[in-house]
Amino acid sequence: MAAVAEEFDSRILREAAAQGRIHWHQHALERFLERGINRAEIISAIMNGKVIEVYPADLPHPSCLILHVEEGAGSFSGGGGSCRSNMPRDHCLPTGP
Repeated sequence: MAAVAEEFDSRILREAAAQGRIHWHQHALERFLERGINRAEIISAIMNGKVIEVYPADLPHPSCLILHVEEGAGSFSGGGGSCRSNMPRDHCLPTGP
């Protein structure tokens, strides 16, 4: 069940992305490749996008859905906690400090 986006503190995710503390799962990288999405676009979505749904019960970490539209490009979703896109869960994780 999705929670209200305002309940999610996206600062933690953005700090992890800014510091390069993202662990990319192989499955995520394969899906990105299939969809023509690169890591820079996912980082841009995390840094500049809007959290529109939160999934606090997701394991091993809460996840969220982030909407970000790049100017001059098609739209896609990227996400955080355990990153979500319009793909299965658990694609990228902020790593520890």
